[in-house]
Amino acid sequence: MRSTCILLFLLLGYVYAVSQGNISGIVYYQNSGSRTVAGVQVSAFGCGSQYTTSSGMFQLSCPGKKAGQKIKLIIGNTDQDGNAIEVVNVRELDWLRLPAEPAADPVEIIVCNAGQRDQAAMRFYGILSNAANRQFEKRLESIQAQLSETNLSAGERKTLIEQIDRLQSERDRALQKIEEQSQYIADINKDQASEMVKRAIEKIESEEDPEGALQVLEAVNLEEAYESAREKRMQAEAGIRQVIEGYKLRVKLLESEFKYGEIADCYKRIIEIHEANEFGPEELATHLNNLGLVLNDDAKYEEALVYQLRSMRIREEVLDPEDPDLARIYNNIAMNYGDLKEYDLALKYGHKCMALREEILGPKHPHLANTYGIVASLYEELKQYDSSLVYHQKSLKIRQEVLDSLHPDLATSYANMAFTYEYLGDLKTTLEYEEKALAIREKILPTNHPDLSNIYNNISITYLKLGEKEKALEYSKRALAIRKAVYNPLHPALARVEGNISTIYEALQEYDEAIVHGQIALDIWHKILSPKDLTIAFVSFRMGNYHEKSHRYPQAIEFYKKSIAIGEDVLDSTHQYLGIFYRDIGQSYAKNGQREKGLTYMMKYDRIEPPSNTKSLYWAVFHALAGDKEKTLSAIRSAIDQGFNSVEWLEANKHLDFIRDEPEYNAFLEELNAGQ
Repeated sequence: MRSTCILLFLLLGYVYAVSQGNISGIVYYQNSGSRTVAGVQVSAFGCGSQYTTSSGMFQLSCPGKKAGQKIKLIIGNTDQDGNAIEVVNVRELDWLRLPAEPAADPVEIIVCNAGQRDQAAMRFYGILSNAANRQFEKRLESIQAQLSETNLSAGERKTLIEQIDRLQSERDRALQKIEEQSQYIADINKDQASEMVKRAIEKIESEEDPEGALQVLEAVNLEEAYESAREKRMQAEAGIRQVIEGYKLRVKLLESEFKYGEIADCYKRIIEIHEANEFGPEELATHLNNLGLVLNDDAKYEEALVYQLRSMRIREEVLDPEDPDLARIYNNIAMNYGDLKEYDLALKYGHKCMALREEILGPKHPHLANTYGIVASLYEELKQYDSSLVYHQKSLKIRQEVLDSLHPDLATSYANMAFTYEYLGDLKTTLEYEEKALAIREKILPTNHPDLSNIYNNISITYLKLGEKEKALEYSKRALAIRKAVYNPLHPALARVEGNISTIYEALQEYDEAIVHGQIALDIWHKILSPKDLTIAFVSFRMGNYHEKSHRYPQAIEFYKKSIAIGEDVLDSTHQYLGIFYRDIGQSYAKNGQREKGLTYMMKYDRIEPPSNTKSLYWAVFHALAGDKEKTLSAIRSAIDQGFNSVEWLEANKHLDFIRDEPEYNAFLEELNAGQ
C-alpha cells in the first residue's frame, strides 16, 4: 500500500434513521482523491466499537447520550492490512459533540501511516527554516555593514547593536514558530483544500518559496474567493470554510516573520466571516482567543484583553464547566493581566485555570505544571516569595515525574527555583538549583549558546555573594568566553560581564585586574551610549573606587569627577547617588592631602544624606585623615549614639591609629564591649 496519509471523514449524513446518540462516518486516505480504506477500528466511550466496512463506513450507537454531549472518539492504530497508523488532527479528535442534526455537522479526522506525519513536518521544517535563515542572514549583513561605517555616533552604534540583539532573539523564536508551521502544513488534507491553499503548498514544496506562498494567499485573493463562495448558494459553507483555511495558512506563514499587524488583520477578517455566516460559537471563541494572543505578542495588552474576555464569555456559555478550553482561556487572561501589571486580577484567573486543570487533567499533567509556574511568577511580582516558592515546587515536582531528565522545561523549573531562593536570601539553595539547570543546558545546548553564558553569569554572582570569589571568577570567565565568541565586540552583554569580572577582582583585592576589566567595560559603554548616560556614571564611579583602593588618588578623583558631571546633569540635586559620588571624591581628596577640596564635597554629601551612623563614620574617617582628633572622636560618638556597635570596624580601620591611646577612644571600646 502506498505511503499515503489517511483521512477519516465522519459523514454524519450516513445514518439510516436520524436520531440522538448516533454517529456515523467513513474513512479516506488523505491526499488520495478520497479513496476509502477498510478495517480501521472506531470506538467511543459509551458508544461501542466497530471496524470500517469494505467501503470505509462505520456507524456507532450511543444509548443514553444526548445531542450536544461530548464524546471521545478512539481510532485504532492499524488498518485491515496491519499497517500502523497514527492520529494527525489530535485536537479535533479529542472531544466531539453528538450533533442534533448529524447531516449538517460533519467532522473531519485525519490519521497517517505511523511516522509519516513527522516526516512530512520535518520536510517542511527544512524548507521553511532554510528560507528564514537566509532572510535573517541578509538582515544581519545589512546591519553589520552599517556598523562598519566610521562616522556613526554613539547613539546610532548602540541602536544598531540592539538591532543585532533583537535579530538573534527573533531568529530563535522564528525557528520555534516554524516547527508549528511545519506541523500545520503537514496536517492539511489537499483533497478538501481550496485551489489557493494547494497552490501555496506547491510553492513551498516545489519552489521552496514561503514568500511566494504568501503572495498566493494575499488578502485580496482570499476576499475574491470569499465573495465567489457566497454567490454559490448550494456550496457556500464549504467554499467559505476553504477561504477561512486560506487565512489560517497565511497566519501560519506570517508567524515566523512576526508580522503581528497582518496576522491580527487575518484573524479579524476570519471573525467577521464567522459572524456574517453564523458559524458555531465555539469556533468563534477560538478565533477571538487567537486574535487576543497575537495582540498580546504585539504588546497591545488592553486590546488583547477585550477579545480574550469575549472569548471567555462565549466559552462559559456554551461549553461544559470542565472543558479544557475554559482552562486555556483563563490561563491566557491571567497572562494578559500580568502583562498589564494587574497582578491581583491575573492571580484570580490563574487560580481559576489551576483549579479547573487540577480537576480535569489529574495531578501530573505538564499543562498543570505550566499553570503552577505562571501563578508562581505572579506571586513573585507581588513580592510574595513564600507563595511563589510553593507553586514553583508544585511545577517542578510534576516535571520531574513526567518529563525526560534533560527536558528544557525541567531546566527552566530549576532556574525559577534558583531565582525564588535568591529573593528569599537562601544562596546555598539558589546555587544548588542553578547548577541543576546548568547540568541540563550544558547537555542540550551548543557550547557557545548565549543561554549558557547567562547561567554561568548567574552562578558567578551567587558565588560572589557567598564569598567564594575564585569560583565566581571561574564562572564569569566562562560567560565572557561565550559572549566574546557570539557577540559583536561592542555588545552590551560583553560590557556587563566585564564589569562583573572587575567587581570580583575588587573583592579579591586585585585592583590592577579590576581596573583592566572595568576599563574594557567603560570603553564599550562610551562607544554605544550617550555621554550623559547614568551607566557611564556608575562604571566611572566603580573605576574611581578601584583606583582609590590601590592608592592612586589623582586617578580616582578624575573618575569621580566624571560621575559627578553626569550625575549633576541628569539627577535631582538631592538624589542619593549624587550624595555618594560627593562623599567618595571628598574622601579621595582628603587621602591625597587636599583637605579643603575634600571638605567642599563632604559638605555637599552632608546636605543630601540624612543622619545615620554610617554618615557619622565617614565623617570620622575624613577628620582622621586631616589629623583632627577632637572631630574624629566626636563623629565616632555620634555614630555610637545612632546605633553603631562594631568594635571590629574601629579596631581594623588604620586611619584611626592616631587616636588609639586616647582615653575617650578606649571608653568607646569598653562601652561597646559591655553592650555586646
